[in-house]
Amino acid sequence: GDTAYAMWDKVPVYQGMKFTATVKNIPPGKWYLRAYAHNTNPDSDAAQTASLGYGADISFTIPCTPETCIPGDVNGDGRVSLDDAMLVLRILAGMPVGNINPNADVNGDGKIGIEELGFILQKVAELR
Repeated sequence: GDTAYAMWDKVPVYQGMKFTATVKNIPPGKWYLRAYAHNTNPDSDAAQTASLGYGADISFTIPCTPETCIPGDVNGDGRVSLDDAMLVLRILAGMPVGNINPNADVNGDGKIGIEELGFILQKVAELR
């Protein structure tokens, strides 16, 4: 899957201390977030890179807007093209495809399948 990293300045972290981070420009869809902290303070009593561990997984959904929710845009690149048709063919053949844009569903069944393929081919041929 895709991985996004949020970077921020080093700040002292103490047990039980909470922190916040902002991640921008995430495309619509369901996302998962996990924070990781480690100690890099050479003056601390702990080993220089002692792990403080992973936080709990958090999931959230970025809703689509009319500008970002494009039916048939299976790869999420903002347009409907033969690349999307190829991804649907891979899905139908049971081949791995990585992440797909769930908002590409054209018939509301929550799946990417033959109906999406027909829609995409019609869009590419400018019949829609």
